[in-house]
Amino acid sequence: MKRKILVVFVLLMILSFSACVNNDSSSQTDISGSQDDTLNLQTDVTNNANTHEEESTIFNACKHTWDQWKQTVKPTCDSSGIQTRKCINCSKEESGSLQKLSHKNSDWIVDEVSTIKTEGKRHIECIYCKKVIKEEPISKINANHNHVGSYYSVIKQPTCDSEGSKEFICSCGTTVRTYIISATAHTVVIDDAVAASCERAGLTEGKHCSVCNTIIVKQTVVPQKDHIYGSWQVMVQPTETSTGLRNKMCKVCALGITETIPAIKDSDSSELNILLFELRNDGYWVTGIQSCTNPFLTIPSTYQGKPVVGISEKAFYKNTVLKEVVIPDNVKTFEYRAFYKCTSLKKVILPNSIQNIPQGMFEGCSELTEINLPDSIQSIGSKAFSSCTKLNFGTITLKCTLGDNCFYGVSFDTLTINNEVLTAGLSNAKINKLILAEGLKTIEKEALMWAKIGDIAFPTTLTTIKNGALYGVGVERLVLRSSVHLDYGAFNNCKMKEIVIPSGTTFDKCVFMNCENLETIYYGGTRAEWSSLISNYGYTLDDYQFIGELHVVC
Repeated sequence: MKRKILVVFVLLMILSFSACVNNDSSSQTDISGSQDDTLNLQTDVTNNANTHEEESTIFNACKHTWDQWKQTVKPTCDSSGIQTRKCINCSKEESGSLQKLSHKNSDWIVDEVSTIKTEGKRHIECIYCKKVIKEEPISKINANHNHVGSYYSVIKQPTCDSEGSKEFICSCGTTVRTYIISATAHTVVIDDAVAASCERAGLTEGKHCSVCNTIIVKQTVVPQKDHIYGSWQVMVQPTETSTGLRNKMCKVCALGITETIPAIKDSDSSELNILLFELRNDGYWVTGIQSCTNPFLTIPSTYQGKPVVGISEKAFYKNTVLKEVVIPDNVKTFEYRAFYKCTSLKKVILPNSIQNIPQGMFEGCSELTEINLPDSIQSIGSKAFSSCTKLNFGTITLKCTLGDNCFYGVSFDTLTINNEVLTAGLSNAKINKLILAEGLKTIEKEALMWAKIGDIAFPTTLTTIKNGALYGVGVERLVLRSSVHLDYGAFNNCKMKEIVIPSGTTFDKCVFMNCENLETIYYGGTRAEWSSLISNYGYTLDDYQFIGELHVVC
């Protein structure tokens, strides 16, 4: 027995020694392996540094600073959502999930309203996904209930012309009450007026409803207007062997009418034998006319083989037969009152060679409506067209000098004065628009006295408006465009309501005397300058405001 125990002990010792030897060997092997692995790691790192620079960069990555989470996919009751965020330094993005939603019940929703005969239906649904959570019937309404209006039902829509109706209905379907809906008012649209002209008829303003198209105010036709012709203009002068041509243009649409001027008859014609001639140094002059019945007269270009060059003083004085006169180009000179008070005279064709229209040449020709003013004219004498009240020159530019009252009572649509001085030729004229061209410096004494003018355009070159230049002028507003000197009573009795005066303007006394309509003076300077200006002539500011409720705006 002892031998068995000894054998077992020896075996245990051997096994224990063997285990110790193995452990030492294993430990040495591990250390050796670790060194080899370290060498291999260093080699790999070196190789990686040379061949994979990007991995080296990643090795040194930034410390992320994240922005706020943003929902990119909404969560639902059936699926999760997704949220993302980015690093504000390197823009790296990461994502996360959002928890699914839980169903949230709605209030009861009525699908079918119950009535006395049938049940209704209602349900509850999720307010997120609309899934029906619960359904149940709605009991029938008691047949003996008190009817209560629950909703309106429009039976008939109202219109512009008729009433509508609506019913207040109980939830059981019974009509509780019927209401009348008032008719709607018309939606009024303006139908613009169309001005009549000489080219087409016009229309008055109208009104209609844009909803029902009912005509509220009917448009009526305005008849087409007649053409408004200017003066005849000679295109080709007639001779003894050929006819001439003349035309006139409509002032509105520029439609022209051309007609033939008869050839000038020879002096042995019985018609022209009624004329009286006088031989002067330069040729024959027409000195008068014997009794005649023919209202159409063409002055001959020659008489007894010599030219007819002039019409002498009072040659046709107070003739009441003549209605139309044609004067050839070789007649260049006219004398005082050649056609004075020819009260039937309507048309005159002046020669293109005329330079001067003498004093009173057509004065008192009350029926005169058509006459040409050639560009060759250098002067128009005093009262040359005075009292030709039916004469309208339309739109015209005058470069000639004007005698006193030469256009007294005559009309113009637009008159342009292209002179340095405007003399007293337009007193009592009727002018829709007066344009004083640049270069005009002086408006002479009484130049526009009592003229009826719609609008005046002053030039910047104007320096002086003389005594009574605009006396009694019928214009509502005047705008001076330059510093001027206003003589004594320059605007005396003027009908204007407003005037604009630039700074630097000077004036004498009584410039605005008797301007009873004047309400406002707009002065380009200061109020102190205005006070100083008027005090130079013995007035204070208050003294100067003696006309009604005059206001000075500085």
